[in-house]
Amino acid sequence: MFPIATCNFLLLIAICRAAPQQVETLQPCGDALYLPSRYTCYELDFLCPVIDGTPTLKCGPDCYLPSMYSCVDDHLVYPSIPPSTSGSAPLSSSSPSPSGCNAQGNSLHLSDPPYEDYFYSDCHSSSQVVVTSPQQDSNLTIIGPRLLVAWPAGNSGAVAFFAPRDGVNGSLSLTLENSTTALQPVYDPTNSPNPRVGVSGNITFNSSALMTVAILGSIRTIRDFTEGPSILVPVIQHAITYSSSVEDSVTLQRTWLDNVTTTELRFTGGQGGRVMLDNATIAFEAGTYTFSASFNYPQLEQLSAQEVLNPASQNLITQSPDEAASLAFLSYSQKLLAGAWRFLTYFGRDSMISALLLQPVLSEGEGGAIEAVIGAVLERINSTDGSVAHEETIGDYATYLNLQENITSTAPLYDYKMSEFACVGKVHHKLLMFLVSRFGLLPARSHKELFRRHIHRALPRAFLLQQRPIDQPGKRSFYIRRPRPPQCREDR
Repeated sequence: MFPIATCNFLLLIAICRAAPQQVETLQPCGDALYLPSRYTCYELDFLCPVIDGTPTLKCGPDCYLPSMYSCVDDHLVYPSIPPSTSGSAPLSSSSPSPSGCNAQGNSLHLSDPPYEDYFYSDCHSSSQVVVTSPQQDSNLTIIGPRLLVAWPAGNSGAVAFFAPRDGVNGSLSLTLENSTTALQPVYDPTNSPNPRVGVSGNITFNSSALMTVAILGSIRTIRDFTEGPSILVPVIQHAITYSSSVEDSVTLQRTWLDNVTTTELRFTGGQGGRVMLDNATIAFEAGTYTFSASFNYPQLEQLSAQEVLNPASQNLITQSPDEAASLAFLSYSQKLLAGAWRFLTYFGRDSMISALLLQPVLSEGEGGAIEAVIGAVLERINSTDGSVAHEETIGDYATYLNLQENITSTAPLYDYKMSEFACVGKVHHKLLMFLVSRFGLLPARSHKELFRRHIHRALPRAFLLQQRPIDQPGKRSFYIRRPRPPQCREDR
């Protein structure tokens, strides 16, 4: 099983393979072949039968009907427990969402050691938590104990790195308790104008530990540290404040560069563990701690699995629950995101190619996933020359980059400088023309004007590219690089 933190492209393959077919044919599931009307394939190699038209679900080595059994920690429980306490399916109903939410929150756990990915979303916010614990064969120079929280809103997050306090490198292990219902929502509406939202959970240290580095604010800032030469930006790091309370808790808080938004990370002892603060050094005894991570930033409007899939593909929610839940976590009415946790933001080419690959199963029309893709692309077209944005920089990192240019602004930044620009002219034009002609969108005059400017820019480049064989690249500006196999970084 591949969590979406590994390679989001695998999600597209899995869902497209599971898309409804006009003529039913045998499908592969591991070493076996099966008919989708009679069986459901889980985790690419595990078959469960369809009984009287109802797909059974996987629970450890067994299959079950949720009307008769529940699944708790990969063991069957009889009789069935209500969803609010069982977490029976990979996409499970968690505890009731906080005030103002009519529906319960959704939880998902994907395991890919040394990474454990947890997701929680409700009508207030969406969160991803990644717990990293080195394995015996892990490269300890790049993989260490880590708790990371990522939010699609503002491409934001918080991370804490740990090291064994007394033991050798590689001996410290972190575990989130109650894997099926590991995360609970944080919601405080009193923080006007934006409520404070996030998640909390219980994390266990197998031995005493020290927090070595904490970064609060933007995922881009975290990536600068994890993927480059361990860059820590002083203006960001020095803004973190540390405080403790008599209730055996330590809080890290940072005000963003916008002087409005704050990110908070808190650890509270209780179950055999004690957390201690000495200036900016935080020490943990072996034991279990409650952590909470929250921030007050405008949130995106997530599309549920039912909303992101078209009516003919609703069966994917039970047939491929992990993939459906993963797709929903990346789908919002404002845009579709590229991948978790490192790319929880807009990528133009990725979004449009994904929309084409997933078109047979995606919802259409007002409020649908296709509309979200088209609207996001059009809203980010360069109004001067019509070029399509490849990537956006938002949130705290946008403010930081603006300040580097002596600009005090929180305005987002867009990257239009792609080396494979002809690909924009040819591929983006084809995708936009296909989507617009197929779904008849572009109701807004501003969108129509932006699209007209893009066509004016793209068509001449597409024509020139068409006249030149791909194996004769000619000028660099019209060179299409041949695709390479997807690669995933060791550190995710």
